[in-house]
Amino acid sequence: MEYLIRIFSYCSLRVPLTGLLLPAVFVFFMQQGRAQAIEKTDTISVQNIRTASYIEDYTAFYTHPRQEEPIPSIQNIPFVPRKNFLKNTVLPPKYVDRDVYLKFTLRNHADTSERVYFFPSLYYKKIEVLQAGSNGNLIPIPDTASRRAPDSHREGFRRITIPADTAITYVVRLQAVRTSINTLDPKLVASHYVPVLITLSRQQGGDLNMFGYLFSGLLLLMVLYSLTNYVQTFNPEFLSYAIYTFCMGLLMFLKTYFYNFSHPFNYFFEGYLDFIIQGCGILFYLMFLNQFLQSKEKYPLMYRVLTTAQAVILVSLFLFSYAHFRMDNYEMEFNIENGIKYILLGVGVFFILYGLRVKDKLMRYLVWGNIVLIVFAAFSLLMIIFRINFKGVPKVFNQSLFYYELGLVIELICFLAGLSYKNRKELIQRTREREKLRLENERKELEKQMAVYVAQQEERNRISTDMHDELGSGMTAIRLLSELAKNKLRENPLPEVEKISASANELLNKMNAIIWSMNSSHDTLENLVAYIRSYSLEYFEGSEIDCHISTPVSLPQQEITGEKRRNIFLCVKESLHNIIKHAQCTKVDMQISINSNILVVQIHDNGVGIDMDKLRQFGNGLVNMKRRMNSISGQYDIQRRDGTVTRLTLPL
Repeated sequence: MEYLIRIFSYCSLRVPLTGLLLPAVFVFFMQQGRAQAIEKTDTISVQNIRTASYIEDYTAFYTHPRQEEPIPSIQNIPFVPRKNFLKNTVLPPKYVDRDVYLKFTLRNHADTSERVYFFPSLYYKKIEVLQAGSNGNLIPIPDTASRRAPDSHREGFRRITIPADTAITYVVRLQAVRTSINTLDPKLVASHYVPVLITLSRQQGGDLNMFGYLFSGLLLLMVLYSLTNYVQTFNPEFLSYAIYTFCMGLLMFLKTYFYNFSHPFNYFFEGYLDFIIQGCGILFYLMFLNQFLQSKEKYPLMYRVLTTAQAVILVSLFLFSYAHFRMDNYEMEFNIENGIKYILLGVGVFFILYGLRVKDKLMRYLVWGNIVLIVFAAFSLLMIIFRINFKGVPKVFNQSLFYYELGLVIELICFLAGLSYKNRKELIQRTREREKLRLENERKELEKQMAVYVAQQEERNRISTDMHDELGSGMTAIRLLSELAKNKLRENPLPEVEKISASANELLNKMNAIIWSMNSSHDTLENLVAYIRSYSLEYFEGSEIDCHISTPVSLPQQEITGEKRRNIFLCVKESLHNIIKHAQCTKVDMQISINSNILVVQIHDNGVGIDMDKLRQFGNGLVNMKRRMNSISGQYDIQRRDGTVTRLTLPL
């Protein structure tokens, strides 16, 4: 049987899966309940300790102000029974900074020495076993405090070796870790059963450990998500929330990993680090609330309250650290920790009431998250205080830490919902701002183009005015002088004078056309039609060709640029020139119309008609006409039909 026990003990430490299954089988066969029953006597028989036995009914208790060395003797020491010392297993804060002494007597009936382990419960940083002599003097047992690396799992256990056929009184001096979750429920454990007890104690969390790791993983994902948003946007609110979730995730992970585990780091964590991590997390959460809700601009009262709470947390963390490391007064630490929790509860209630009063959908998400967190945290605290235990439900629902972790996760979900709403709102706002900026840029660009256009129009008007005043008068003088010269030389005319007069007339007409096209006051469809009509009638006035022009009764108020007016006029002029020069006609019909916002100028003569096989006789005139119309997105077409039909079209 002892060999089987050793196998179970080894497997529970070395093989994780076996460590989960074999202890349960072992406990079933060994009938392990809350504790193994031992015989009601003044002494404890070590032969009756087969697994683990609670010995509070056989133990006397006493407290003494903490000192370096234990009390030298138990003579005249007023030890008291458990019922007069503790109301329950939780060690009161007033005993945390004192030495706690436990006295019990062990008897070994065997003819060989026996070895058992003493385990006071959680958490004690110093466990010193002393042996009471016949005169009441206490003698330390040095080897019980040695913990080599291979025995690191035995932290919290102390070995007691009882010689053969003897009864010895032992006194154990305990120095508790400075935390409010210390318990005092002493037991004696069989040597082979220590690894099993450690495994069972660690497994008491059950599904809580699974949920703890799961929730820690979710918070880690939230840390990565918040940091990614911070890197992309550099919004400080995401950095604050990332630090908050990191602190809460780290706290949750360490609580789960060191659950019911006696370890030096866990002593430091439970006594000091857990409150510091939690306080830092809440500090950054309050910073996040101010940044996320822009409370400084929108809600000054809430901003002042949250900022004051941040200052209180910083001062409390400093005072807590000073009291922990520089003072031997745990009750002060305990009061600081509880005081800051009450203050934060008040801040949370204020935030909820303020948020419910303000009509801000974004704040409502955070308010409901805080409501859930406070409710679950309060319920978790009530479970601890009143030892609430639900029957017929999975074990995880009887773990107070589960409800606090669940509240954190639901608060995280509410934050994500609020963040989604805020991102959607900011996206709409950014889209509106971009559209507003685009319209503003377009307006500025239009104003710029209008300014350039006005400047161009003014320059065109100036040039046309200068041409009319300077060149026009000069060309008119040349034409008059050439006419005077012709009159004086009427009897003996000179061909050169005739050419000068003709060139002056032609140049004056071209200049007038250029001046007309450059003057911005003529940039209308009505002016273009009137100018073409006037020019055409005047052009055929001295010839034998009868010109008839048809125009619409009313023309739309359509603006047309000088470039388009000039090109279409020059095409009409070229067509009239070709009629005079090549058509040999007696009649010209010009029809100007507007069809579907398209200007159509059609010129029809009754001459010999154009020979499409001999277009070269017209030189570059037709080519230039086509090029001009294409340059202004128009079309040019010429056909032979009862003479020649020239058609010019221009979309308006």
